[in-house]
Amino acid sequence: MLQLTPQTIRIIDVYDDGTHARHFTFEPKGFVHDEPISIGQFFMLTVPGAGLAPFTYTSIPDKTGRFKALIRNVGHLTKKVFSLGKGDVLGYNGPFGRGWPVGLVMHKEVLIVDDSGFMRLAIKKMLENHSSIEIVGDATTGKEAIRIAANTNPDVITMDVEMPDMDGLEATREIMKVSPTAIIMVSSVTR
Repeated sequence: MLQLTPQTIRIIDVYDDGTHARHFTFEPKGFVHDEPISIGQFFMLTVPGAGLAPFTYTSIPDKTGRFKALIRNVGHLTKKVFSLGKGDVLGYNGPFGRGWPVGLVMHKEVLIVDDSGFMRLAIKKMLENHSSIEIVGDATTGKEAIRIAANTNPDVITMDVEMPDMDGLEATREIMKVSPTAIIMVSSVTR
């Protein structure tokens, strides 16, 4: 059943990851997740006085319900989140979405391709939760992806669509000509 009223979560740990990103560990206060959560699903965070926004789990909840999210400081709401610390309380709804097809990459070697350092790190953190997945490299452009794929021969590639010098669609065509590989297209709305 869809929970419209936010539940309460507490920040139990925070640490910086560069200048504009932070890892947050959250703990549910007085509730447990009713359904299993999959990597790639998201949750809504309600920040008093700022609003609400979606964020992606970078770790699935453990036995106590604790989970992590990597948040980038990009606007009014995230600026407010960055002003909070251990012990502060927020509103929470979720999980939402169907998650990533993680089963496709279990026991596989994966190449991560994205021009955003933030997204490469987020994908890496999500996949690292599964010990059977080996990340063989990462690339920031389509041309670099073609070169690294030729050298590492990954089983699966996560491919961003919009990148400088060669977009993900063209890089996919080139990779498929030389060495057909399972490719999961990853995109976000940027405009």
